[in-house]
Amino acid sequence: MNISYVLHNAGWAMATFSHENEHREMIASYLSDPLAEMTQAAVCLLQGSDSVKFSFDDEPGEHRCIVTRADADVQIRVLWFDELWSGLPDERGKQVFLCRCSVPRFCGEVLSCLQRILAEHGIEGYKQRWVNSDFLSERFERLFALIYERKKQKTSA
Repeated sequence: MNISYVLHNAGWAMATFSHENEHREMIASYLSDPLAEMTQAAVCLLQGSDSVKFSFDDEPGEHRCIVTRADADVQIRVLWFDELWSGLPDERGKQVFLCRCSVPRFCGEVLSCLQRILAEHGIEGYKQRWVNSDFLSERFERLFALIYERKKQKTSA
């Protein structure tokens, strides 16, 4: 499972989820803060949540991502809705991507996205590109700390 997140012109980004031969590109606008939502989802998974959701809001349309624990792994489903903020139940969305991976893999991919954005744009550049939101430094630090702590526990066990 790989995730890329690329900032484009002011207020636009492209997220891509890929796994084996499958991939889904998702345009995101600054009408929401999908990078922050995805990061919070990763934090919640590391803290033991069984299921998390986050969205990439397009204009129009919405990609709704549902990450659910399945044994030792998580299942990642991406649903497409033609209308933005429709409030429709998940069952009404069209499944456009599905994969399984480990929790550390998913969370590590989210962390890598944040690290690449910081390296490429910095905190100031992120604000200039994303416009409505500052870089999510606190969530980034929390995710990094949780991943580091998990690795430390595994090596000492």
